[in-house]
Amino acid sequence: GYYHLSKALAEKKLIEIATEAGVPLLVLRPTIMYGGYDQGFLWKLLKISRRFFLLLSDNLKVHLLDVRTMVDVIDTCLLNSPRSDIFIVADRKPVKLKDLLSSLNSELSGIKSITLPSKLVQMMEPLTSPLKKYANATLLCKSWYYNVNKLKSKLNVKLGDTINGVKRYLWWYMRAW
Repeated sequence: GYYHLSKALAEKKLIEIATEAGVPLLVLRPTIMYGGYDQGFLWKLLKISRRFFLLLSDNLKVHLLDVRTMVDVIDTCLLNSPRSDIFIVADRKPVKLKDLLSSLNSELSGIKSITLPSKLVQMMEPLTSPLKKYANATLLCKSWYYNVNKLKSKLNVKLGDTINGVKRYLWWYMRAW
C-alpha cells in the first residue's frame, strides 16, 4: 500500500542524502509492536477472536516486537553510536499464532480459533475482506518473520520472547477485555 511505499521511498532518500553528506545513518525497521495501551495488531486480533472464529493456518508464524525491546535497541544505538547500518528489530524468534492465542486463552478465555491446513487457509484468503476493519486479514493468512541475527550480533541486545512478553501486558488486555 501507499504507507509502505512512502516509508521505502523516504528511507531511500535519507540514505542518498546521508551518503552524499558523508553522515552516518542508522535505520531501524521494527516489526509489529505490542505493549501496554497498544490497540494495534494484537489488540485487534484478540478483539476479532471474541466475535468470530479465527481460521488459522496450522503453521502460521508471526514475528512481533515488545515495545520495551525497541526502547532498548534505541538506547543501545544512542549510547554506542553504531556506524551506518540497517537493522530489522523484532523479538528473538517468530511464534506460531495458534500457540500465542492458546497461551493467552488460558488467561483471557473466549478466544475462538480453529486451526486448518495452511493450503486451505490460503485458498480462503479472498474471503477475508469483511474482516479488514478489525485486523489486516492478509497477516492472518501468511507467515511473516525476519532474520534478527545481525541485530543480535552487532548490537548485542537481549531480544524478547513473544509469548512471555505478551503475557506481561495481560493486565492491559484484561482491563479492556
